[in-house]
Amino acid sequence: MKLESIGFIASEIDPMTLGKKPIHIQGSLERLGEVPTVAELREVLLSHELSYPRFLMCKNGKPLPANDYIMTTESTRYHDPVHSVDFEAVGRLLSEGAVLQLDRVHKFSLPVLELKNDLACMFRATVDTGAFLARHGSGFAPHWDYEDIIAVQIAGSRRWKLARPTVAEPITLGTSRDLSEKNIVWDQEIVLNPGDALFVPRGWWHHCDVVGDEGSFHISFGYMPFRVGQVIDFSLRDTSLTFLPNTGDVANDLIGALQVV
Repeated sequence: MKLESIGFIASEIDPMTLGKKPIHIQGSLERLGEVPTVAELREVLLSHELSYPRFLMCKNGKPLPANDYIMTTESTRYHDPVHSVDFEAVGRLLSEGAVLQLDRVHKFSLPVLELKNDLACMFRATVDTGAFLARHGSGFAPHWDYEDIIAVQIAGSRRWKLARPTVAEPITLGTSRDLSEKNIVWDQEIVLNPGDALFVPRGWWHHCDVVGDEGSFHISFGYMPFRVGQVIDFSLRDTSLTFLPNTGDVANDLIGALQVV
């Protein structure tokens, strides 16, 4: 996926509504360009040493114990733990309605890395990635995320139910777990097919399940751009924060380095 591969995504996102409402972007795998496959995901699971929580499985809204699907042995040379995927257990859990999640999938896929970098430039924000594989059901409970999400459907179809935020522009982790889910009123239902994308602003409740018998495989891109009001709010609440760089010095250093070259 190169810069032109996100053209159809960028063209559908109106800056005036960005972050305020979900956007369903209908596309196709041909328009999207090169994408990772389920077979390539299997190769990653087979050839890399993965551990919880970077690689996890969820069922009935809760993460499953890592030792249910990850085998741990001891290396003969250094006597340190070695982790490997238990494919038999993974297959069984998927058939029982669990969902497989691999975070930072851009570390293993050049096309995903290229799209991640393109989105980071577009939104001026740090972007993280995740891969999600399911055979049926949902795996996750209804929830909202603290970051904006772009989900790109790769294989199969997945139904997304969406509800308006109950917390305005959340900026902390895990808050949705503390809210009641009984009074959620789903006001949108969208089915993503291969090549489609869905923009979900942070704070929007969502719940997904697989449509049909083919299973579902999608890649998500999450980012949380800081807005001026949030930076001021952070500063007022904690004057000791030092995470903001001196942008003037950074810019001058960069210009100086370029002049040297």
